Amino acid sequence: KSWRMSPQTLRQYIAQYFNAQPSGTAEVTFAWQGGEPTLLGLEFFQRVVELQDELKPAGMRVANALQTNGVLLNDDWATFFREQHFLIGLSIDGPAELHDRYRYDKQGRPTFAAVLRAMQLLKQHRVPFNALVVVNRHNGDHGRRVYTYLRDNGVEFLQFIPIVERRGEGVHAEEALEGEQGFDQLVSSRSVRPEQWGRFLVEVFDEWVRRDVGRVFVQLFDQALGAWMGVEPSLCVLRKQCGRALAMEHNGDVYSCDHFVELDHLLGNIQELPLIELANSPKQRAFGAAKETALPQYCRDCEVLFACNGECPKNRFISAPDGEAGLNYLCEGYRTFFNHVRPAMELMMEEQRAGRHVSNVMH
Repeated sequence: KSWRMSPQTLRQYIAQYFNAQPSGTAEVTFAWQGGEPTLLGLEFFQRVVELQDELKPAGMRVANALQTNGVLLNDDWATFFREQHFLIGLSIDGPAELHDRYRYDKQGRPTFAAVLRAMQLLKQHRVPFNALVVVNRHNGDHGRRVYTYLRDNGVEFLQFIPIVERRGEGVHAEEALEGEQGFDQLVSSRSVRPEQWGRFLVEVFDEWVRRDVGRVFVQLFDQALGAWMGVEPSLCVLRKQCGRALAMEHNGDVYSCDHFVELDHLLGNIQELPLIELANSPKQRAFGAAKETALPQYCRDCEVLFACNGECPKNRFISAPDGEAGLNYLCEGYRTFFNHVRPAMELMMEEQRAGRHVSNVMH
């Protein structure tokens, strides 16, 4: 089975993606994820850029974001990324002993050295990159260590992504989550625990707010400050409604979201219906609205709802204390985190509103 996108599907996708943008859009971003997109080879992405140049509407700027484990990167890739202004998301889960716990190649060998090499390469070539840190059961106990390691290695932009993998579909999500036993019936052994996720974020935040505000940018902290300022989050999981982050497979099949690449959430294929119609279809609108309308009462009454908005629907598989279904598995962690950062957020908000610099929070 080939995972390579055919030339005609690629051309259709790029043309339709431009076409699906609201009128007046100044810049459009294409996001390339996998699997591992670099397996397609550099020529594929050189062709992507050629097609974008050919098909883009006059006056529109094009940006590309590519997510990679870094293993295949070399000087040619890095030069291309630099010249074509690609933004790279590099997967790295902390120092070697934390990263290599779950990241190894097909032969079972650790990948940390290759990722570190990729990071140096991107820095040498001045390619902008985010560190994408998957927070799991293992590194989840080491928030400060993960953060300081990356910061001290010159990483300026970080995203923390909690890993939550549900066990087989036959699991009764309503089971009481008593102690470890309950969680491990629901999620895989490498999934981060709710309270662990909260502690991880608090540890990172306490280090960041003490010395790195304005120097290091952590996506969740930026989004949180936005929430306190009353700005609509750009991150889909924190928005009231979602549904604007569709996923397309190599064959042109379009799904509601890359966390819902399953038959129930297949919207159609771009070779049969244009992307703009799939994105605005009643099915997709309902998918996005459900993020807000399906919130349990427990969330609606919560003091940090404005910041969290129930997070991602894929994680809403436990019951609230009153028994209502649809509570987010990570609720306890987010609630801990958002309550912890409130004083600092309020201070930064005051500084921003007064036209001063938010980094004053460090003094």
